[in-house]
Amino acid sequence: MNKIFFSVLIPCYGKATYLNRMLNSIFNQNYPNFEIVICTQGNTKINIAEFNTKKIRVIELLEPSSYKSR
Repeated sequence: MNKIFFSVLIPCYGKATYLNRMLNSIFNQNYPNFEIVICTQGNTKINIAEFNTKKIRVIELLEPSSYKSR
């Protein structure tokens, strides 16, 4: 039986006010086969060390245009 694997893509620019709350909500789900990809523009400070997981990847976009992270 194949397990379905999926990615949660989160565009994040400016302040990451609700990011911790969002990540906690995702990790509280029952399905374990997922990864989280956070796209930033480099000016957003993201602290994912408290989650201590390899399921989160942060990608910094080099161009300042916000539409590329959507």
